[in-house]
Amino acid sequence: MTGMAVRLAARTLRSRWAAPAGAAVALALGVALVTATLLALFALLDDGDRAPRWFARADAVAVGPEHLQLGRQTVSLDAPALPAAAAEHLAGLPGVVTAVPDERTPVQLAGRALTARPWSIAEFSAGSLAAGGPPATTGELVVPDGLGLVPGQQVAVQTATGRQMSTVTGVWAGEGAAVYVRDDVAAAWAGDRVSAVALRLAPGAGPPPVADAQLLVGPDRAAADPRPAAALRSIGVTLLGNAAAVAMIAAGFIVSATFTLSVAQRRRELALLRVCGATPRQVRAAVRAEAVLVGAVAAVLGSVLGTAVAPALGRLLAGAGLAPADLEVGFGWPPVVLAWALGTAAAAVAVAAAARRAARVRPVEALRAAAVDRGQGGSARLIGAALLAATAGGVVPLALGSAPGVASAYLLLVTITGLLALALLTPWLLPPLLAPVGALVRTGPARIALAGARRTAATAAPLLVTLGLAAATFTSTTTLSASTAAADRE
Repeated sequence: MTGMAVRLAARTLRSRWAAPAGAAVALALGVALVTATLLALFALLDDGDRAPRWFARADAVAVGPEHLQLGRQTVSLDAPALPAAAAEHLAGLPGVVTAVPDERTPVQLAGRALTARPWSIAEFSAGSLAAGGPPATTGELVVPDGLGLVPGQQVAVQTATGRQMSTVTGVWAGEGAAVYVRDDVAAAWAGDRVSAVALRLAPGAGPPPVADAQLLVGPDRAAADPRPAAALRSIGVTLLGNAAAVAMIAAGFIVSATFTLSVAQRRRELALLRVCGATPRQVRAAVRAEAVLVGAVAAVLGSVLGTAVAPALGRLLAGAGLAPADLEVGFGWPPVVLAWALGTAAAAVAVAAAARRAARVRPVEALRAAAVDRGQGGSARLIGAALLAATAGGVVPLALGSAPGVASAYLLLVTITGLLALALLTPWLLPPLLAPVGALVRTGPARIALAGARRTAATAAPLLVTLGLAAATFTSTTTLSASTAAADRE
């Protein structure tokens, strides 16, 4: 991109700022959403060096092995467990004062996915009772703060054994928040499945040797924190990735449509540039420079806006149960710079077709009185639509034979490729669809829409892609949420 092209683009934007302003706003909003989603994604995927939360006050934590050897095959365990008698065995080891089993089970309470734990394990967690007292009977429980529940309130609890009404006796505040129930209730709900054992060691005693288990001490105790985040992280990553794809593709289509219309309206102006000696390459570079300048400025504004709203997005996801409750979204240069680069690149890629069309303007067209829409488009649109449709058709069998979590990703890919194929075909598909409307509504705008197939398609394609991707995002996220809930019930 030459300096002449950049100067010409800057002067054009100063004199014709209204046309690219809409594209700039759309791109800025798209980059804002991408920035916020990338910051949330980085927060979801980055465990970092977290301090122990659920076993912050334990001297050591015993957990099950992460791998199981079956003959010559090694199997990784997503949720390793210990034998039911593990706590009793560990309590008899030298140097161990107390061994308390952590029998966890997923529950649904107040519209949130939480983890139920025995009350005796609460003394090892970070946090404390903020109100009320411990559960004394089988129908009582302690709930985490932030749910809007108070002691004495009745609440419905959904467990693997069914739905029951319980009474809130206390509210737990702190990072070790969970639903705490009586020890025998936790054992019954978990089916005597022991997820971990918290150990209190004698003063000066070191960790005892343990067979068939992992013993975690110091910062490594954080690895024993129960993580409902594993399933929620999958849902959050899917949702945020889909949202970023929707934003970028929709913004790219709007930029493409805007510059396509701009080139069509400026054919005489571009032809005059050719008369003055500009080569097709220089005209193409000037149009591309306009898009890059618009994209760079809009991406900066979008990055700032996205950084500002990212923490609110994290709280929204956590509050809706689509991300871990402790998700904290902060600032980070890599996702912000990546979002800015994606926005600028999207503008440059989206304007490629318009730039090529501008380079084909001939000098003789400066003598024409008006710009004329030259039909639906070339064979490149048909070839591109056929390739995209073939890709979508090839992915469908993979989606049908995959697990729900993987199938949701395939669903998004099928939707994107299918919608892009339809978008490329809109110049041919819209006229037959609009013909009945034009016959009933004989107004100037209706006739213009029918006469300018390419311009009408440039307007309709972003709407088609945006609405279709939004529907696909909702469907894939709902599918993944349902499959995760089914897996939890099982």
